[in-house]
Amino acid sequence: MINKVKKGRRQIVLVVSGLAMITSIVVIIGWVFNISSVLNIVVGGPTMKFNTALCFFLSALGITLAFSRKIHFKSISRLLGFLVLFIGSFSLGEYLFSVPSFLDNFFVNDLLSGDYPGRMSAGTAFCFSMLGLCLIAIQTEQLIILKTVQHVLMLVLVIAFVSLITFILEVPTANKVFFINTMAVHTSMLFILLAASLSFKNIHLGFTALIFEDYDGSKLIRKLIPFIVLLSISLTYILLIVINSNIINYDFGLVFSTVVFILISVLYISVIGIDLNKKDIKWIELQKSLRDTNQELEYYKQALDKSSIVAFTDEKGIITDVNEKFCEISKYNRDEIIGNTHKLINSKHHNRDFFKKLWGTIRTGEVWIGDIKNKAKDGSYYWVHTSIVPFKSEAGNIYRYLAIRQDITKRKEAEEMLASQYVKKLEQKNTELEQFAYIASHDLQEPLRSVTNFVNILVEDYNDKFDADGSKYLRIIGDATERMRNLIKFLLDYSRLGRERKLSLVDCKKLTEDAVSDLSESINTNNTVIEIGEMPKLYAYETEMRQLFQNLISNAIKFQKKEITPHIKINALRENGSWKFTIADNGIGISSVHFTRIFQIFQRLHTSREYQGYGIGLPNCKKIVELHEGEIWVESEVGEGSTFNFTIPKLKL
Repeated sequence: MINKVKKGRRQIVLVVSGLAMITSIVVIIGWVFNISSVLNIVVGGPTMKFNTALCFFLSALGITLAFSRKIHFKSISRLLGFLVLFIGSFSLGEYLFSVPSFLDNFFVNDLLSGDYPGRMSAGTAFCFSMLGLCLIAIQTEQLIILKTVQHVLMLVLVIAFVSLITFILEVPTANKVFFINTMAVHTSMLFILLAASLSFKNIHLGFTALIFEDYDGSKLIRKLIPFIVLLSISLTYILLIVINSNIINYDFGLVFSTVVFILISVLYISVIGIDLNKKDIKWIELQKSLRDTNQELEYYKQALDKSSIVAFTDEKGIITDVNEKFCEISKYNRDEIIGNTHKLINSKHHNRDFFKKLWGTIRTGEVWIGDIKNKAKDGSYYWVHTSIVPFKSEAGNIYRYLAIRQDITKRKEAEEMLASQYVKKLEQKNTELEQFAYIASHDLQEPLRSVTNFVNILVEDYNDKFDADGSKYLRIIGDATERMRNLIKFLLDYSRLGRERKLSLVDCKKLTEDAVSDLSESINTNNTVIEIGEMPKLYAYETEMRQLFQNLISNAIKFQKKEITPHIKINALRENGSWKFTIADNGIGISSVHFTRIFQIFQRLHTSREYQGYGIGLPNCKKIVELHEGEIWVESEVGEGSTFNFTIPKLKL
């Protein structure tokens, strides 16, 4: 925004300087070729002298170069200032010491002027002397000189403006003061333009600062000056017309003009005053709102200081301010903390990646929230729940961070204690499960074997003693004990899954082929078609993975319609850092209401007459997949086949 303003001022200066140079060149040509119409715009008025036009050209060029960033251009501008100062001062000396000079008609011979032919007016000479001094002094960096330059330029503007007013009000040359009586109208205008454009060089100093600043006083001046100037000139012009036309006499016209000026001025100022009053009312309301907001913020700050640990840092993480609670929990005083980073309280509990991610978050302007373990000055440790808030400038750059923390040490200690108790309970449960497995494998199996042996004896030795119902009951007892023995076996197998697992590099292609080979009898019986796609090599638990494929393929073969040849497709696809395996069949399908139930132990959807099984295969699959930190799910519709999906993440040794 600032660069745009500077560029805009430079463009204005270039336009004004270009206009002044063109005007001066036209006047010089007019003197060389005796074109009087360009020398005197007002009929019967004074002419712009050749030396005046030359000084205007030099001044305009100097002002243009003064706004350049190149040092040698600024040096040329200063040299041009010396030339203008010399010509102006020399001409002014002619008036002061009443001596003729060769400089007046050095370039051309002035035959149009009566008194002092070829000589610029005293006011013109003075203005050029001041303009030349300003061109020389404006390159300095001393503030007092630059302010003086602005005041000098203001003086030039006033002299030129007075001269211009005499032309607007058609004051005869004979009635003008000697100082400006021979200053031409275009001379006055160029002095105003050049002095104003040169004052833009230091627009925030002197009278330009008073006019162009963004304060209420400057805004008021910008509204009043044009109004006062235009109104006074207009009323004076009208007054002269009516007096010269003998409509009213001078005394009454002067009184009437004064009254009209006062009334219009009061009306205009009243309008401005009303607008300022409205702004003042809004400002008072804004101040009250600001005081109320500050009061609320003070309450918030007090509450925050009482409840939270607060710290401010700069954009580099250097601590600039902390509250008392920070000192209290860290055991450091303010002087020890301020100027340091949070490495002062680093407990080394968190690794480098933890803080790298933290800084990566807040440097993007996002708020980071998390738990951090710190170390106090006395060596004790404490946990804090931390929120770090970045502060951004209007340009979007981060210049400050606010860290708000709550002491959660007791909560963390409680969590650790609960976790410890949980681990102990888990160990106890595992011990109990191991004992149960031992009992199931020894104590429960023994009575089942006894029942089975006695049933076999009854069937072999006493079969003829039983009637049809007795023989039927014996078969039922035998089948029940067999199922019981199988259930215990499967339960034991389920509990042992992953107990002595070890990761190894597994070729899933070969593993699947081995599982298919193990099921060759069922495959040949049903004429099953199995397609195995590309399969990866990955780190996994080999025995469990083989059982996983075997169970899923076995189910795909078993749950088929009798009239359809089983068709199974096995594939694997890399997906989001894991391998996704799919085993799709064209079997009987599963209703969506049973998608969760089928993975629960001993849950069956069919009777043993329809499809044999114990409801342990899919729970085994689920447990194996979860041992690998993966997921398993099914996609199916009744009568449309099923697709079992499971993922195996990328595991490392």
